[in-house]
Amino acid sequence: MEHQQSESIIVKIFGKDYSFKATGNEDNIRQAASQVDQKMREIGGKSPNLSTSDVAILAAMYIFDEYSSSTVGESSFKGRIESRIESLIERIDQAV
Repeated sequence: MEHQQSESIIVKIFGKDYSFKATGNEDNIRQAASQVDQKMREIGGKSPNLSTSDVAILAAMYIFDEYSSSTVGESSFKGRIESRIESLIERIDQAV
């Protein structure tokens, strides 16, 4: 059995360095950290009196909401496409 070697990756989020031991794609981790940092800075800039933990919780909620909305939209789009394909197949069957 192969073991994936984990590397330590340092990212900066909201002014603080975090070290991740990851076996996954380093670019994905850096991109996720960048998105979290961006959202926290956006929230922190609008509400400077919030604690860092409150900013982090709000950022997590916003990020999940954005992810959830895109997943639902993607699922709905996929359903419409599948329905359209079924309709086209029925038309082809009737024409043949």
